[in-house]
Amino acid sequence: MNKIQKIILAIFVPSILYVIALAIAEPITWRPGKFRLYSSSVIFYYGWPVWLVFLIIVCIFEYKLFKDKKEK
Repeated sequence: MNKIQKIILAIFVPSILYVIALAIAEPITWRPGKFRLYSSSVIFYYGWPVWLVFLIIVCIFEYKLFKDKKEK
């Protein structure tokens, strides 16, 4: 895989994972008493475990994608 393909993967895969994490974390912010969803800044407060898993997965993916394969 050449360098341009790696950069494209490094942009699009985390973007897709972000959309998935947002879809999982947003319902966590639902408060039935107020009947509304909070702003995206509050999503980080209630859904921090989802974002932590998201960051770990993205970091591992980026590390594996760009690590030097010549070191063996």
